[in-house]
Amino acid sequence: MDKQRILHAPDEIAGQQLVLASAMRSLGLPAKSVYFHKNPFGLRGDYNLGLGTNRLNLINYLKRLGFFVFALFKFDVFQFNYGRTLLPKYLDLPVLKFFGKKIVVVFHGCDVRDCQKFFSSYQAQGRDHLKNDVGFTKKQALVSELSRYADALVVATADLLEINKDFIYIPAAIDLEKWVAAKPGKRDAPKEVIKIVHSPTDREIKGTEFIMDAIENLKKEGYQVELALLEGLPAAKVKEIFQSTDIVVDQVLSNWYGTVSIEGMALGKPVIVSYDEELKTKLRPDLPVVRADRYDLEQVLRGLLKDKSRWDLLGKSGIEFVKKYHAAEVVAKKYLNLYQSL
Repeated sequence: MDKQRILHAPDEIAGQQLVLASAMRSLGLPAKSVYFHKNPFGLRGDYNLGLGTNRLNLINYLKRLGFFVFALFKFDVFQFNYGRTLLPKYLDLPVLKFFGKKIVVVFHGCDVRDCQKFFSSYQAQGRDHLKNDVGFTKKQALVSELSRYADALVVATADLLEINKDFIYIPAAIDLEKWVAAKPGKRDAPKEVIKIVHSPTDREIKGTEFIMDAIENLKKEGYQVELALLEGLPAAKVKEIFQSTDIVVDQVLSNWYGTVSIEGMALGKPVIVSYDEELKTKLRPDLPVVRADRYDLEQVLRGLLKDKSRWDLLGKSGIEFVKKYHAAEVVAKKYLNLYQSL
């Protein structure tokens, strides 16, 4: 790919825009990211429009239109996240296509997932989440509309592959220069309090209530454990707390691991997460995490607390796994190869 200019847009999802744009620049390509809205975790892109939440606001629309015109002549590849693009109702896509731009759309989860089916499969309520969910039929229609113009449809989490045969799996990326494992300390205190961290972006999707219940039950049994529930914190603070924790619990409802698992593995922590066994065997047989869902989490945690000899092996294997599959430059090269093939 000969120095094509890449834009990651229009808002941050799990830090991916920032990490990938930086990695692509380190590979010698002019890549930038734009944030339409203020990031709740304190992250900033190369361009920050600071749009309000009112979609009908004329000033917001003019800002989007102005940035679109700027980007049209500035970039060659447009990588859009979460089914969103630069203009409302995908009005930008036919224009980008007319000018010969490459369009890649990346889905991350509930932007394409059948959330009603998701919650019912685990007998979870998901009331608050479903209030704001547009429904699977509309999501399928949006994917169909995007596919008219997109050169590639990518998913960052492998369980979404079942939704559409045209989806391509490229895993989420992490900046390993920022997520460095600390040297493990000694665990010789018989009553040491084990710190378990859980960092949900959406409590219902992650099964937070089941995680909290499991840990409370273990406390009642006499286990010295405490839960650090991280929500709405700056990215730097989250990383600081992750460094000092013992066990990371990502989620107990989904069929694949997410960025919290990746961050935990990068720091050499034992990670507990729900995943589909068949998908793991097919795509990542070397995935070094402990599997648990809402039904057996308490039992799995109890076993891990009793057998600390597993922790170091899980930690070391996790670090190597993340280097192999999720290091920012590794993932960036996968995207660059995709761009070249379009």
